[in-house]
This record gives sequence, C-alpha cells and structure tokens, in this order.
Amino acid sequence: TFSTANPDDPNEVVVAYNDSRGLNASPLVISSVSVSNDGGLTFTRVTNASGQSPFPNTFGDPVVLYNKPTQTWFTVWLDGNAGCTLGGFKSTDPSDPNSWTHFCVHTNSADDRESGWADNNPASPFFGNMYISWNDFAVGAGALVVSRSTDNGSTWSSAITVANTGTFIRNTQITGDMSGNGTIYIAGMDEGGGGFPHNDTNLIYKSTDGGATWSNTYTGDPFPGPGVTSAGY
Repeated sequence: TFSTANPDDPNEVVVAYNDSRGLNASPLVISSVSVSNDGGLTFTRVTNASGQSPFPNTFGDPVVLYNKPTQTWFTVWLDGNAGCTLGGFKSTDPSDPNSWTHFCVHTNSADDRESGWADNNPASPFFGNMYISWNDFAVGAGALVVSRSTDNGSTWSSAITVANTGTFIRNTQITGDMSGNGTIYIAGMDEGGGGFPHNDTNLIYKSTDGGATWSNTYTGDPFPGPGVTSAGY
C-alpha cells in the first residue's frame, strides 16, 4: 500500500494498493485506490461501472502522490498501457472513477519496485517537482534510477542513474526534506547478492539539485543491529 493526504485538505486521504479482484478482468487490473473525505475515519473503494478500478492494464506496485500547484492526484503502477512499464492515472477528483486519465513515466520491459515523492513545500526551490525511483533490471544488476517531473506531471525525464555498481541495490523508498530546502533522499539496500544468511547494507543517496545528480557518502553505521550495517547517508 501507499497512502498520501492532501496538504490543502487533510481530510482527503488516498490509499493505493494491490487488488486481486481484477485478476480475471479483461484487460487485467490489480491496482486500486480508496478515498477518505473524513480524515481516514471511513474509506470508499473507487470502482467504475464494470465493477473494477479505473486503472485497466496495470499490475500493482502502488505509488500515489499529490501535486500541490495543480491540486492533482497521481497514481503510478507497473503499467501495460501505451507501451509503458511505469505509468499511471491522474485526477483532480480522486473519488470519481471517470475522472482518471492516463500518463506514462518510463518505457522499458524490466522496471520494478517503484516509489515516489512530491515536493509540496512552497518554500522549496523545487516546489511542485515529483520523483519516481525504481530498479531497472535492463541495466546492470538492476540499476537504481529516478525519473522526475519539473512541470507538475506534464512530462517525465528519462531515467537518471542513482546507483549502478554491479551489485543489486534495492530501491526501498524515496523521500524528501520537509523543511523546504528541496533535498531528496533514497533509501537503498545492498542484499549481499541475496540468499540466506546474508548481511544487508543500508545506504542513503542524496540529491540537492532537484534530482539531477545523486551522491552517497560513507559516514559510519547509524543503524547498528545484528546483521545490519549502513554504508553511507
């Protein structure tokens, strides 16, 4: 699941999630949202006349973002529409199943594990930017990459490489500094080649220029624990 509250109206909360009710639909759809207009006390599943969600030919892995400058909601999924691999649907009225329109973030056959963040602080030098991070398994061992929108979701950049070291770094989550300085962070995990037992190495990548470039600096182990280390934040 992935949940976001509307910063302009905190009573409006949208939760995106995998939904297996559409496994036998044509086209298949296993992506849904539920909307609350009372601060999360109650939720309504958004369903169109077919009995399915309004996101046909999408395959879960949810992200839901709110773009404050345009007051628009964006969902991002594994997406089979219009040649996409990562894409989704956007709406200014998330409760209306007929209001959602499609957009594409990235076209590839090997994208997975996406996450997202929207910079909704008017004090930020990158106010309105939105960011999607994921693993691109067509590059290296599954390069950690980012696409950004600097025009409120009208267009999305080509993939920007964050990490492609020859070792798989799992995209865990992208987030940003809430103070308004525009800094973005991605939590990544080096699983040591997989298999068990293994030590996970936690990493933090940082961008201070609106996602154009990324750095990873070793600073020790701020998360000590059995079998867990951190290499950089």
